[in-house]
Amino acid sequence: MHRYLLNTVPTWACITLLCLIFSIMAYSIFMIIGRYVRPRSTEGGGSFFGAMMGATASGYAFLVGFIIVILWQMLNQAESAVRQEGQVLSQIIMESRALDDKTSEKLINLVGDYAKEVREVEWEKMRWGQQISNNSAILNKIYDTIISYVPKNETQAIFYDLKTATQLRLERLYRVDSVVPNFLKIGIFLASLALITLASMFEIKHDRIQKIVIMISAVIIAFNLSLALLLDYPFAGEVSVDNDE
Repeated sequence: MHRYLLNTVPTWACITLLCLIFSIMAYSIFMIIGRYVRPRSTEGGGSFFGAMMGATASGYAFLVGFIIVILWQMLNQAESAVRQEGQVLSQIIMESRALDDKTSEKLINLVGDYAKEVREVEWEKMRWGQQISNNSAILNKIYDTIISYVPKNETQAIFYDLKTATQLRLERLYRVDSVVPNFLKIGIFLASLALITLASMFEIKHDRIQKIVIMISAVIIAFNLSLALLLDYPFAGEVSVDNDE
């Protein structure tokens, strides 16, 4: 569901939708707390709720901030792996020119076929989280072409680059899925609701101002969560690795 929304709904719409949902939830929680809980909870319990809210807000901010930083690093690492994979393939093409014309032409065509397969076939599967084999039939053909070439001394550099390309391919496929476990996503969502609930426990003289503050807090929380959700899958959505890398 999460990946589907990233691939079908624009980024601005995802952020707006999440902010709207949290605003409605925050307003509902505020009205329920105000009607059934706040009149009794504020009798001598203001300092308790203040301490609870401070501890919850600090832990929540640290957790969400940590996750956003990790996801941003993962996105950058995925972009770097894709860029390096393309550079290694270009290097193989350049080094193949030292071979005879027939072998060189065959390697160039195979590398082109592999790049086309990655961009047109594998990229779409990565975007939707579909299973992709770690082995590539085209890379195997490149390997067979190189290993059958004589003399061997002219193919050592290409062997090294082919090994590097295979490793970078595995790294790219490894980063297709989310690194944040589902239980942690649920925990962050529940912590967001707990934070809004604790903020609604306080009672100030101006009820309208309190509503505005809680709504603004809900929007800020939703925006931070939307950042984490947008960065969760490096190859899905608008904020993702470009296949032109």
